[in-house]
Amino acid sequence: MGVQSWMIKSWPIIDWFLPASSDHWPNFWHVNTQIRENSDASGLRAGETVWLGVVDGKSVGAAWEWSELSPGVVMLTDPNSIQSNLRFVGADRSVHDEAVAIVCLNRLAHHLPWQPAVRAMLAAAHQHPEVTQERPAARPSTIWTPQDEVEALRAA
Repeated sequence: MGVQSWMIKSWPIIDWFLPASSDHWPNFWHVNTQIRENSDASGLRAGETVWLGVVDGKSVGAAWEWSELSPGVVMLTDPNSIQSNLRFVGADRSVHDEAVAIVCLNRLAHHLPWQPAVRAMLAAAHQHPEVTQERPAARPSTIWTPQDEVEALRAA
């Protein structure tokens, strides 16, 4: 199922000074987007996305929940609830307070091409409704992942 957001919080905390220019940021890769099985009454979907990178040779991650505002238009569900094992520090290596950390995580999320990645997953899920209908029964809280979709297609 890949890396889940809750896993990131169990990783060691990594201090990072967030440079003003994203040109000096490490690369982050999209590793997982989950679409919640139950959409809301209007059919709009929600889920979470996970991104990983390497800072000073150590694995770091960031994950957040997203929601469809309208079909194919996705937004951060709660910009104050981005999960990460990053701890942001100043140039003098002093640890930033929580409010500054939230701003740093939002800068990171808005820099990453997460919306196209989520839209691609939504489109893929929409293109294969027969897989969605044939998948094994799941508990209401279960999250169906793109990897599950691939495995279901292979099994069919």
